[in-house]
Amino acid sequence: MLVARGKHLLFADADGASDIRCLGLLESQLSKIRKSHKAMVVGSRNQVSSQLTRKRHPLRDFLNACFGFFVKLMCGSDLQDTQCGFKLFTREAARKLFVAQHIERWAFDVELIYLAKILNIPVKEVGINWQEMPGSKVNVLLDSFKIARDILVIRLLYTLKLWSPHDTPYCL
Repeated sequence: MLVARGKHLLFADADGASDIRCLGLLESQLSKIRKSHKAMVVGSRNQVSSQLTRKRHPLRDFLNACFGFFVKLMCGSDLQDTQCGFKLFTREAARKLFVAQHIERWAFDVELIYLAKILNIPVKEVGINWQEMPGSKVNVLLDSFKIARDILVIRLLYTLKLWSPHDTPYCL
């Protein structure tokens, strides 16, 4: 993301679970919330409507709801789905967020959203078509603990000011 050259920068999970045809929904929302050339739009598997489809195991729905509550409690995010691997950024927002990011594991999305909140970068959630793909490398139970640990680290280190949204752990 730090070396991308587009006006809008998308990241999407490699498994193709997020429907690329929903990119227009994200782009439309990005243009509405852009502030000082900075904005972020998060695809959501939780915002369902008659026009959107979502195919996911009920256990994953339950764990996702628990995770969303934990993220809201720890990071103050009102987003329902921080982990959907379909996010669109303005180039300026991506440069601010990814350069300051510390977490490289499961909760990196949560840190990006947390940083956006601190830096007053607008974030909006948009429902997308999504389908669970076979062959996932995620161990839902074991990885849930790792994600929770990372979120605690994010909250603790930013609160104690050991991490700052102005840090640059990565060089351009």
